[in-house]
Amino acid sequence: MLLQENEQSLTDFKSIPIQNAADMPTFTNKLIVDELNYNKDELEKTHADMLLMLIDEQRYVHEKIMESVGSNDDGFFFLYGYSGIGKTFI
Repeated sequence: MLLQENEQSLTDFKSIPIQNAADMPTFTNKLIVDELNYNKDELEKTHADMLLMLIDEQRYVHEKIMESVGSNDDGFFFLYGYSGIGKTFI
């Protein structure tokens, strides 16, 4: 209301990130909306950086999981091993 009274909108403030309408979910549950409101560009860069750090075995596992996801195949993946071998990293 304050912006309308001053004939302004949020797009007038360049420092405020504005979500693309196409990316906006139709959910009305605030918890779901908040959970889905993440910085996609930042996550894409983090993913690319982390891929470069994978060792051969980790990269193989990552590729198998991504192949399954990309082809809509059903699958169950269980990573096991001793502590400190990078299971969480994958």
